[in-house]
Amino acid sequence: ADPNARTNEYLWTIAMEWGLTLALLAWWQWAARPLPALGVVLPEGAGAWWTLLVCTGGIGFYAQQARAAAASPDAQASLRKQLESQPNVRMILRVTVREARVFGGVAVTAGICEEVLSRGYLLWYLQSLGLGRGAVVVAIVAFGLAHAYQGIRGIVWTGVMGAVFMGLYLLTG
Repeated sequence: ADPNARTNEYLWTIAMEWGLTLALLAWWQWAARPLPALGVVLPEGAGAWWTLLVCTGGIGFYAQQARAAAASPDAQASLRKQLESQPNVRMILRVTVREARVFGGVAVTAGICEEVLSRGYLLWYLQSLGLGRGAVVVAIVAFGLAHAYQGIRGIVWTGVMGAVFMGLYLLTG
């Protein structure tokens, strides 16, 4: 019933994720650990080129998808049908222009903070437990499970995307 509920939830998500990320970075610095061990480093050499290629390709792909969906009533109907089948996802998506602006902040926040927390800290922590390569698998599964509100399909899809991002993370350094 509260018209600001969704916006408030977005703002809480932004504050929580940045709070956790900044607390982690402060603790990391206090413990005198190197930021590259957390994945917070500008890539060099081939890693820089891979990063540029992947980011440019990803932005181009998503821009093309958005343009195609905006121009196609069939694509819009398909998207609506997908959202109707996922009420937990539909519930968190923006409805108003104000919500759309704040949701953009959620997207940027998730893109940065989840990388540092999931592929940075979680991977480092699991490796410190002696899991070796198993740490990669556990981190990917944990990333997928963290999106359980999206249902089984969402867990699998975010797990697959988490595996892709993990591969890119490891490839680019």
